[in-house]
Amino acid sequence: MATLVILGNGFDLFHELPTAWKDYKGYLLNVHGQIARDFEDFPFLNSAVFDRWSDVEAALALEYQECLEDALGSCPLNLLADNPGWNDPAIDIEVQTGFINDFTGELFLSWLFSIDLSQARNETVFPEDAVFVTYNYTTVLEDRYGIPDCRILHIHGKASNVETSILLNEDLGTVPHAYIPDDWDEMQVEEFRDEHNQEVVSSEIQFGSPYNEPAKVRENLEGMYGDDDFYDVRVEPCVTALEKYSKAASKRLADNYPTLATFVERWEIDRVIVFGHSFCGVDKPYYEDIFVPRFGDRPWVFIAYNEGDADLAKGFVSRWASETMK
Repeated sequence: MATLVILGNGFDLFHELPTAWKDYKGYLLNVHGQIARDFEDFPFLNSAVFDRWSDVEAALALEYQECLEDALGSCPLNLLADNPGWNDPAIDIEVQTGFINDFTGELFLSWLFSIDLSQARNETVFPEDAVFVTYNYTTVLEDRYGIPDCRILHIHGKASNVETSILLNEDLGTVPHAYIPDDWDEMQVEEFRDEHNQEVVSSEIQFGSPYNEPAKVRENLEGMYGDDDFYDVRVEPCVTALEKYSKAASKRLADNYPTLATFVERWEIDRVIVFGHSFCGVDKPYYEDIFVPRFGDRPWVFIAYNEGDADLAKGFVSRWASETMK
């Protein structure tokens, strides 16, 4: 038998590590303040409330249709001019969304590497049979508790899986503004934004919103604008820019299901502990689709930070109990 322990950022905060959203924001303001301001000022996010990581991840969901319509409306086409402005809307979108490459990529990784895990305070005692699904990118379990890798699943990746050598380049924080030369109309839009190491980081670290689906963004926008006379030369570059944002700010929940299911099915789980995880936030589908269907009839323990979190846990249990009884 085994105890499944599900860990969120509250676990790292219990150890007094500076891993809250406010800590990352403070790091950005110190290292590259423009990136933090670009994020908070971008008008086409899903929310303007940023208290917890789950709020930030939910907020990163892009209102892509509104963003495209605003860019097209703000950059009217003038077919009588020498420069009609074919690429203006796409450049506008690139300028507005370019912060995401560093926000979820290299600057995020450099912040994770800056956290000194040796400074962790407090300690908890886990059952000897514990196995862990952690939503954290840090290695507190491995470094402080000596838990072997085989008993841990970092569902959204961990910082140590990324080579630190990619941070040796001094060009951290490369996308606060776009440089547009006089002859920009003859150049490719993607030359205006540096996606420095974004692919390397996102291959190991999933940080973003599960509601950003690049393929769906393209499919929906092609369906709405595909008949536009100037789709190929004016609208499609905008779709590509929005698709790139969605890719850089996405968490692929459904893609993680097979890995998660395989991991938990390796063990005979007879009880579940949830420690500091936002089970009602953007990661809720993991509970609805994996954890509750498999382990809803076993004992659960929720370690809550405050009364509000305790009430959320009670409501969560009540909902799934009522669903089971239907």
